[in-house]
Amino acid sequence: MDRIKLPREELPIFRARFEVHSHVSKKNNRPIHKNMRTGKVFLGKGRHLQDAERIMAIHIERAKSAYPPGPSVEDVHCCFRFYFNDYYTKEVERRKNMPDLSNLFELPQDVLQKCGVIKNDSQIVSLDGSRRLPGVQNIIEIWIWKAEK
Repeated sequence: MDRIKLPREELPIFRARFEVHSHVSKKNNRPIHKNMRTGKVFLGKGRHLQDAERIMAIHIERAKSAYPPGPSVEDVHCCFRFYFNDYYTKEVERRKNMPDLSNLFELPQDVLQKCGVIKNDSQIVSLDGSRRLPGVQNIIEIWIWKAEK
């Protein structure tokens, strides 16, 4: 598989690449709960989302051990690559029911914050170079660079 050029030349402050069972969007298939005390309705986390978050956190923690400790507190640029093993249909057309790229960003951004790679996902100032791509396996690649001031 050909590598797509990264949007930045300098070394990243964090990089991870790992296989996932499937790419999960935080937006889809979430159970609706109601707070019995306040009556307020909110979206919960389904079992599938909880499992995906836990597994992603394990991979990010492993990758994090190769980098300096502590979260980045500066603004950052991120690049996410989501490789899909079922990107194409039998007719060699892009599958129509793939998650939106913008929805795919949410889970890794939240897990990067939860694992202490970044202090807050609001520090991410760009997602340049991020893509959904065909692949042999379902893979996520993450690169993070410090943003210029």
